[in-house]
Amino acid sequence: MSKIDKVSSDLTALCDRIENIQTRVGNLEKFTGNLGNSMGEIKKSRYQTSLKGDVEETVKEIRELKLANKQLQGQITDLQARSMRDNLLFFGLAEYRGSGKENCVNLINEFCEAELNIVGIKDNIERAHRIGRFQYNKTRPIVVKFSNFRVRESVRTSGYKLKNKQYNKREQFPKEIVEKTKCLY
Repeated sequence: MSKIDKVSSDLTALCDRIENIQTRVGNLEKFTGNLGNSMGEIKKSRYQTSLKGDVEETVKEIRELKLANKQLQGQITDLQARSMRDNLLFFGLAEYRGSGKENCVNLINEFCEAELNIVGIKDNIERAHRIGRFQYNKTRPIVVKFSNFRVRESVRTSGYKLKNKQYNKREQFPKEIVEKTKCLY
């Protein structure tokens, strides 16, 4: 019987130790669970901070790129305006509709002699051509590039002679400038 009592007491002690270990394991599981949550929150906040920094940096770069793009657009518009400085657009000149190509230089020369009383303009024209897509019901304007600004100005200032006529002429400007001046009018 004493052996049974000893086994029984050993079993009870063993059960107490198992319960103690189970309690400690339960406490450890709770602690590691809380620790895991804390670590997850720390990682999450670090990740969010990292993402926030990346987003702020990207927004800053976008602002800088927009500013640079705006400056480049301004420079392009300026270069276009300078390249068109010696150009005039002529409107209302009948378009040749037969076979073969139309000689716009001769057409402008004849127009200047007949309507503007300017002789020998042909030698001061570098290029002349129609702009836009051909349409049967419309007459396209002619863009003329003069050899220098003074010749262009003499033709432009003689525009008062075209008053009350079907013809018109004006300076050529880039699309952006034309749109801004339309808004001002």
